[in-house]
Amino acid sequence: MNLPRTGDLFQSRYRVDDVLGEGGFSTVFAAFDLAAERPVALKILKPQSGKYLEEVSSRFKREVRVVASLRDPHTVTMYDFGTADSGLLYMVFEYVPGHDLSTHMQAHGAVPEAGAAHILAQVLRSLREAHRAGLLHRDIKPENIRVYEYAGDPLRVKLLDFGIARPAATDVSRITRPGELIGTPRYMSPEQLLEKELTPASDLYSLGLVTVELLLGRALLHGNSWSDQLQRLKDGHVF
Repeated sequence: MNLPRTGDLFQSRYRVDDVLGEGGFSTVFAAFDLAAERPVALKILKPQSGKYLEEVSSRFKREVRVVASLRDPHTVTMYDFGTADSGLLYMVFEYVPGHDLSTHMQAHGAVPEAGAAHILAQVLRSLREAHRAGLLHRDIKPENIRVYEYAGDPLRVKLLDFGIARPAATDVSRITRPGELIGTPRYMSPEQLLEKELTPASDLYSLGLVTVELLLGRALLHGNSWSDQLQRLKDGHVF
């Protein structure tokens, strides 16, 4: 199974235009939906093998239906999902213009308190719906918060990348390889770093770190490896 390349037609419907981003588990492409005649973000899970493929596939099919049901205006909308003819698992999301919160801070520095509160309230509304549906995001960070202008509001945001989301209060080891964490270590809650049971509070911890960064205009914690952040906890520093 190979990922599509620029110019390819994926599933006879989505023209692949460019790579928007890449993570350990997936690649996101800017694409054009020829049927609906609109730009989309095409997220494709990277090929896996063996028993892990079965686990990822099972989780994908179960949880993607929950993600697809989210309707809050501050949550990116999922249009389509499935298993491609090639066997690749994919999701199709609305394409949100603008830039992520990290880029916004690089360009404008610290966000004034009123603006930070406005952004925080929107993300909280998105998370409230997800948490009520029993879903955790698990990767709250500036890069997953998209800022764009809408109806005169220059700080309208949408929460992106529920692709590694999972049901709350379950054992993380069931869907990760031994010793492998999903998420961004610098924004992980202590319980996520320690691979303990997760609850909505873990997402809120991560969002708290993001909010402090908004007010400071810079990263609060340094080092982005699991070992860096685990050492911070061992040294007795929660922040």
